[in-house]
Amino acid sequence: MGVKSHTAETKAKIAAMKRGRPLSAEHRAAISAGNKGKPKSPEAKMHLSASLRASTSLRAHNDRMSAAKLGRPTSQSHKDAIRQSTAFREASAKNRAKAHAARRGVPLSPQHAAILRAANTGRTFGPEARQHMSAAAKRRGPRTETHRQRMSIAMKNSPKATAQRSRIYLANPSSIERIVCVVLTALGIDFIPQHRVGRYVADVFIPAHSLVVECDGSYWHRDRTTQDAARDEYMRANGLSVLRLSEADIRAGRSRDQIERCLVLAKSG
Repeated sequence: MGVKSHTAETKAKIAAMKRGRPLSAEHRAAISAGNKGKPKSPEAKMHLSASLRASTSLRAHNDRMSAAKLGRPTSQSHKDAIRQSTAFREASAKNRAKAHAARRGVPLSPQHAAILRAANTGRTFGPEARQHMSAAAKRRGPRTETHRQRMSIAMKNSPKATAQRSRIYLANPSSIERIVCVVLTALGIDFIPQHRVGRYVADVFIPAHSLVVECDGSYWHRDRTTQDAARDEYMRANGLSVLRLSEADIRAGRSRDQIERCLVLAKSG
């Protein structure tokens, strides 16, 4: 006698009748034994997953398990695991505090500083982040004089401060800068006053020759040899030539000859 097969309609009716009905222990054991080691197709896996998520009996089972766990005494092994994880978190916090204390006051390497600058460029901080940084700064205590000097230099060279100085100087150029602009106009050379190059602002920029003209006032540049050398090195690293004109040469009318000589060398080079 062959096995009786149900029609699709009959199977659907049987499935609807069984839906939500709790299975007996024998039935669950028979299903588990029948499915053990049996590979499932991707379609069957998706069907089972959807059935489990939509099953009200599974949610009821989870609720019963949660209620059963309430008030149950914790085993010794569970207590040991919790204690070890808590001790690990406390040790990690202590190690982080020690690392922060060891790094406090230690200057960053140029590579580390470059990585931090690149990561924070254009980054905006929310109120929570600002409050966290403020609290961290207060915990670090007062700044050293060396740190204050470094921060002052960094703030002066920040893009926002550089752009602000550029707007001020463009509206109120110095007298020697005005003289140089008049000379360049008389020579018929196109130029851009107060042109920004990276973190610096060039006094005058001649784009056709990639030339930066710096007007060094006798008062402001008398003790800036190191800073001016670093500035020139930065300009040359960006593919620009630099011509520095002293205030004495500009007021004596020697700036025209120096500019023409520099342009001739730029063309020949």
